[in-house]
Amino acid sequence: MKKILAALSAAALAACAPIGPSMLGHRDEPNQASRTIVITPATKYVNVTDGEVVTFRSNDTAFTWYIDGPQGLYSFQLNTIAPSGTLDHAVTVYVAPNPLYE
Repeated sequence: MKKILAALSAAALAACAPIGPSMLGHRDEPNQASRTIVITPATKYVNVTDGEVVTFRSNDTAFTWYIDGPQGLYSFQLNTIAPSGTLDHAVTVYVAPNPLYE
């Protein structure tokens, strides 16, 4: 019984653990991007779709990311995947499910 409780506790903690960059997709080539999202000082959030390749541009820096995370609607902080020093403020990424995956 103690082993079962320990396993359930570990599973519950894992479910609450923050999502890391490797669980949100991966870097991609700029020529694969379907669009570019420009991050300005006023940008608080952006909307993307699961399975989309997006180039994020902030000031003179840009990076391209293939969005691939948990199924369903979710969000994360863009700083989680952005190269260090790219952003000077928090930007939330809202990811909509891709209807092609259903």
